[in-house]
Amino acid sequence: MALSRRLRGQLHDYRHRVNHHTIFTHLRVVNRGLFYFNLLLLMTIVFIPYPTEVFGEALSRSRGATTAAVFYSATMTINALAWASLWLYASVGRRLLNWDLPEQQRRVSTILFISGGAFYAISIGVAYINPYLCLAFHAVLAIYYAFDPISRRVALEGNP
Repeated sequence: MALSRRLRGQLHDYRHRVNHHTIFTHLRVVNRGLFYFNLLLLMTIVFIPYPTEVFGEALSRSRGATTAAVFYSATMTINALAWASLWLYASVGRRLLNWDLPEQQRRVSTILFISGGAFYAISIGVAYINPYLCLAFHAVLAIYYAFDPISRRVALEGNP
């Protein structure tokens, strides 16, 4: 079980680093507002290991798994909303974006960030149905984000 937790933690860390790097490569400037949104985002990221540990322990002990799954899902939803907030702050009106990022890509990225928050919110409901199904749901989301969908779309649009 400890190895499983370590792998989950590494996957979360990798996914957050890649996504964070992707967003900041599309920015031409950073201002005070973005700094605070980034700080909020990073606070949610450093909190993630705690509900991850609680969820893992609950599953291994077969006690409180539903509550732990809801706690984990709620934390991940808050994290997804922090990602979306950071992106929206930077991208609405192209406030902080590089001029070379195509407008179509900005719109698609906005949809992806907002829908990510919605999918994580759905995971709260899934947690009530079955904690193991919730774990699988989060695994699918983690794998999707590990493949860095925003960078892939920019690369595809840049290379017709």
